[in-house]
Amino acid sequence: MIGSPRETRIAISEQTRVLDALAPEEYSDEALAQVGETFTYTVTLDRNEKLIWVYGWCATTQAILEQNLERMTFDFSVNGTPVDARQFQVFDGQADDLECRSYTAVVYDWPTGTTTLETKVTYDEKINDGLADYPEGSQAFVYTVTAP
Repeated sequence: MIGSPRETRIAISEQTRVLDALAPEEYSDEALAQVGETFTYTVTLDRNEKLIWVYGWCATTQAILEQNLERMTFDFSVNGTPVDARQFQVFDGQADDLECRSYTAVVYDWPTGTTTLETKVTYDEKINDGLADYPEGSQAFVYTVTAP
């Protein structure tokens, strides 16, 4: 189940773990800049726990961040069923001297077996975040979570 934005804020304040951190897969910044790719993450839970599902975008300035976001769309799904983006809490902030926006949701009450969460990011046209160019196209971030 995907929690409400309020539940997400509470989970973050409780320092709930992030999906990516539990996966053995890691990708370099260069790899993550490749459009047309699917990045997979495999998470095996030994107990049913709350986890944070997050996607973030950063740019060198707030103006570039806003311009980039106007040219991007985000689609979230669980087992192929679309998730309303309004279920995600939006946070703005800074990281490593960059301006960032993240879309964050807490996920819990995992069903026994495998659940697939997907974040699809589409660049409607070529963009530049102040560090790298991203051509028109899409990327997918697929999390396969196996719960007991």
